[in-house]
Amino acid sequence: PLTATSPVATSDEIRTSGSGRVALRRPDGLEVRLDTDTQLAFAGRARARLATGSIYVDAGAPGSGSGALVVGTPYGDVRHVGTQYLASVNDGVLRVAVREGSIAIDRGRVPVVARAGESLAVHPDGSVARAQIDPHGQAWHWAAAVAPEFAIEGRSLDEFLAWAGRETGRKIVYTSADAAREAEQTQLKGSTSGLAPEAAVAAVFASQPALHHVIAAGQIRIERTSR
Repeated sequence: PLTATSPVATSDEIRTSGSGRVALRRPDGLEVRLDTDTQLAFAGRARARLATGSIYVDAGAPGSGSGALVVGTPYGDVRHVGTQYLASVNDGVLRVAVREGSIAIDRGRVPVVARAGESLAVHPDGSVARAQIDPHGQAWHWAAAVAPEFAIEGRSLDEFLAWAGRETGRKIVYTSADAAREAEQTQLKGSTSGLAPEAAVAAVFASQPALHHVIAAGQIRIERTSR
């Protein structure tokens, strides 16, 4: 069993049950989250093998300094370039969805590349199907559900919103310079423990009389409250 502070060695294998999920953070900041019914074995600091199930990889915002992680699967190795992506191996198919940055699947001489907003399905016969995917759609919800808490106490509202934007796949849009300045100057108190990112946003804005938010399509819009 894993607890909230359990260390994971570079030779460990993690298996989640039908009701268990787990979030891992490497010392350099790279995050890996495992969905239910997933089996992931580490083979060193920068390599793991996904036998079955689904994982979410967040290498951090561009320039964050996190290193590489190559995820091996029965259908090719998935490597990222500064990205957020999902990878799953189920029913004999490798599926990869890219929220940010890009990934490459090495399975021969020429890698198969997918960029933000794209998904790939690699079938046992070697065929590859490409499609578009919303960075904030249903496919990402399980990863948001296991997102580590953002400790809001003493942090600014704009810092919290930057986190929420990455966790929900939505762009933070301030409708005015006044709204942006208010978010930068507002210091938060309390906790959003136990809340998924979208619910945490709603809880935070419930205590912000000067601002309100609107979640629409791929944006979280921040506006000054009318007086």
